[in-house]
Amino acid sequence: MERLNHAVGCLGGLMFALLPACGPPRPSHAMDAAIRYYSDKVAHHPRHYPAYAQLGASYLAKARLTRDPADVAAARGALNRSLEIQPNFGAIKSMAAVCNFAHRFEETLRWGERAREAFPGDTGVTALLVEAYLGVGRPDEAAALLPPPDHVPDDFYIAAAQGGWLASQGRIDEAVEAFAVAAGFARSERVTELIVWSELSAAGLLLDSARAPEARPYLEAASRLRPDDPLVRIHRAELLEAEDRSAAALTIYERLLSETPNPAIHARASAVARRLGLKNRAQHHFEAAEAGFLRAIDAGEVYSLESLAALYDDANVNLEQALDLARRNLEFKRDVKAQATFASIKEKCEVPVSPFNQHSPFDLRPAPPPSFPSTSVTSPLRAGPSLGRCALRADAPSYHALHPAYGVLYGHAVPNASRRSIKSSTFTLPPPT
Repeated sequence: MERLNHAVGCLGGLMFALLPACGPPRPSHAMDAAIRYYSDKVAHHPRHYPAYAQLGASYLAKARLTRDPADVAAARGALNRSLEIQPNFGAIKSMAAVCNFAHRFEETLRWGERAREAFPGDTGVTALLVEAYLGVGRPDEAAALLPPPDHVPDDFYIAAAQGGWLASQGRIDEAVEAFAVAAGFARSERVTELIVWSELSAAGLLLDSARAPEARPYLEAASRLRPDDPLVRIHRAELLEAEDRSAAALTIYERLLSETPNPAIHARASAVARRLGLKNRAQHHFEAAEAGFLRAIDAGEVYSLESLAALYDDANVNLEQALDLARRNLEFKRDVKAQATFASIKEKCEVPVSPFNQHSPFDLRPAPPPSFPSTSVTSPLRAGPSLGRCALRADAPSYHALHPAYGVLYGHAVPNASRRSIKSSTFTLPPPT
């Protein structure tokens, strides 16, 4: 147990950062308590750089649950302050995780290499780099960091990263087995949070591959350990959808939203309500999702570009704007999910466009390369006319699931690439215990 707890704790409670959207979200009240604790600590000890690193990690953990750009900005600010006071491994590693969450994968690669120079043997850094390489559509370079697929990993994070890579290649059964290996490591060390993460990774991958009956045992195993975990409940709702029990799924989504607003869950709830013929509720959730995604874009973030494009695609509205968003998203994120979203919208628009080098009505420029230690986002992502609010079309199709908020690697699963999950669209690791 000491070895795994050290691996989790070496980030100082930052393990939510190990994979940008992949760890099981903790209740918001626990995150708020951690933020208050470390905020108080730095108020009394203004040069306590480990406390700033912990504060940044806590804000990142909250951002995974809320997708609020203010939480992402607060995480960057605290980590930058930690590094200004004293360059340190924990803050560097956490900054790489923030960049992964924010879909700034090229920046992750730079921060990750700095972390490897400081601590070459840290497998959590390896997992972050695997995630980043998958995010930019370079799976061969991700594979080069991992043992051969037929080799049984001897470390939790390597097993988890291997599962993510295998899923990106459409090797679902092997990926599920890799997550089972990761669960075994976590179970032997009695780290409940990582057991849950591993079981949900397998369950989510099977759900996204239209193999719901096979997903149930993994979800039940996670539910026995953490029945109230937000990510467990999201998977439970997705399983209900797969079983054509949409009303029960919508109840779960709306209960989650009553606890913590999240635009990705609003988007999923909108799709489910639309399928049930609940037009007013579908419109309410659509507008809440759109507003949340636009808030991140207006703040200079890029992690909501694909989510907003997918929202419009699923509702069959604002398709030209959706195509533009999806095209610009490919400047930052070029994995299977990003390519599939662009292709889906392009087909609907029936416009012969290329994903790159096209004029955009929005000023969606990538942020300039950071001068370490700062990774502040300074360039606006939306200039020009507002996307505006729009009513859902009566003939809008209902797709099976929505898009990025939590999870692990689901966006890389090839077998059912058109299915959009609430879970993460990139491979990411679990949180710290």
